Amino acid sequence: MGPAKAENVLREALQHGADRAAMLSSRAFAGSDTWCTSTVLAAAVRKIGSYDILFFGRMAIDGDTAQVGPEVAGQLDIPQITQLIQIDSLTDNSIILHKKAGEIIQQLEITLPCAVMVSKENGEINPPTLAGVKPNNNQSYAGMKMT
Repeated sequence: MGPAKAENVLREALQHGADRAAMLSSRAFAGSDTWCTSTVLAAAVRKIGSYDILFFGRMAIDGDTAQVGPEVAGQLDIPQITQLIQIDSLTDNSIILHKKAGEIIQQLEITLPCAVMVSKENGEINPPTLAGVKPNNNQSYAGMKMT
């Protein structure tokens, strides 16, 4: 959810292996607080349908509230993981991961679907794949026509 120029971020996510991307952009969203933002995003997720993991940044650079991801998870009534350290394994039904809880490191197995909040402390992402850089021209991603 953002201005039209945010499409570049979605294209980059697709290049790095994201399955789908959806762009939500409207002047009506300008100046949205975390509740409005999470309500719009949760509605979009419901409309898109099936998913396994929703990834969110830990917090936005403009507000530093760290609320949107957890609020979306709450509205969708799915488990949420904050303070992710690493993902250990993923199956069709669950994810095993390590997260920070204060000074404690926890290993958890979470049933899918879930929401995971990540930050730059989680490390670098893999370089783009050739398939991601040059997608099939007939492929669209939840409303984004990739050319």
